[in-house]
Amino acid sequence: ALLRGGKGVLLGGGVVKNPELVIESLEKHKVTIFSQTPSSFKNICQALENLPSSLSSTASSPSRSFSPSPSLLCSLRWVLLAGEAFTYQSASRFLSLQLPSSLSPPLISPSSSSSSSPKISPNIRLANLYGATELTIHLTFLSLSPSILSLWSSRPHSFPVGSPLPGHSLLIVDKEGKEVGNGVVGEIVVVGEGVCGGYMGGGQGVREGWVEGERKK
Repeated sequence: ALLRGGKGVLLGGGVVKNPELVIESLEKHKVTIFSQTPSSFKNICQALENLPSSLSSTASSPSRSFSPSPSLLCSLRWVLLAGEAFTYQSASRFLSLQLPSSLSPPLISPSSSSSSSPKISPNIRLANLYGATELTIHLTFLSLSPSILSLWSSRPHSFPVGSPLPGHSLLIVDKEGKEVGNGVVGEIVVVGEGVCGGYMGGGQGVREGWVEGERKK
């Protein structure tokens, strides 16, 4: 983002622990791409469902002039989910709050519980990513398109993690390090310059997850 003329918005600890203040910050700074873990995103969804009453009664809010507009988060284009499994139930909760688009019907039908909630921009898209711990910063990307959402609407497990980003590749190998075929369970091996050099602090076994040479995991 910085190399392309963008800027980063870093939220303090007192803000990130308060979903209402996070929403306020997204509005204030006109954030376009927002990165979250699914657990934190769940709290954001709950706060959006409860607005405006929860925000107007937040004593710790630094900006008493903030008031929810009929369409929230108009500048936001993407929410990137990574760090843990992300499910259809979490995605549908957020998308059910979106205003209908003039170009296409809503991805998720509004639920009765969100009928009185403030509606968010219909232009926000969700993506599921993988690799945020050992990679700088993600390895894979999956846009949660209408077809993906429809396919996963009846599945209890999490969304797939998508395809490797440019400059990286992903392999599934067996215990001997040999690639396995489609549908065979194995271990993920990541190859690319974004793989970190190890965990902080060192210690015994810290390098066990890394493979020297062309493959790094």
